[in-house]
Amino acid sequence: MEIIKESGDRKKHMALLLLGDEDEKMLRRYIDKGDMFLILKSGNVIGECIVNLEDNVAEIMNIALIRQEQRKGYGKALIRFVEERYMKSARTLKVRTGDSPATLQFYLSCGFETIAKVRNHFVENYEHPIYECGKRLTDMLILEKKIVNSKK
Repeated sequence: MEIIKESGDRKKHMALLLLGDEDEKMLRRYIDKGDMFLILKSGNVIGECIVNLEDNVAEIMNIALIRQEQRKGYGKALIRFVEERYMKSARTLKVRTGDSPATLQFYLSCGFETIAKVRNHFVENYEHPIYECGKRLTDMLILEKKIVNSKK
C-alpha cells in the first residue's frame, strides 16, 4: 500500500469520490479545494481522501475506498496518514458525515468524538435521498479528533 498526493485532474476519480459523497452537485463545491490523497495497492487506486486545512483544522471533506477493499484497515491507515501529514499545521481533525451507524462506528474507532448534530441536513441540502446500509440519512454528524504529535 502506498499513499500519494494527487496533483492532476481530480475529476478522473469521480466514481470513487461519489462513494464518499453521492451528490455530485455537493461534491463539485469542494473537489478542487485542499489536498487530495490516493491509496494505491499494486499500482491501482483503491481509495481517496480530500482534506481542506483552515484555521488549524484539517477537515476531511471526502474519504472513500472501493467496496472490495473496505473493512481491511485501509481507511484507518488513511486517517493516520492525514493526522501525520497535518500534525504541524493543524490541532484538530474534523469530519462531517451522515448518521449511519457503520460510518459512525468507523470514525469512533479512529478516535473521533461527535461534537454536533445538524438535523435534517441531508433532507434539506441534497437533491435526492441518500441511503447508507439501507438507512436513509437525515442528520449530519460533526466529529473531531485532536491531532497529537507523537514525535515530540
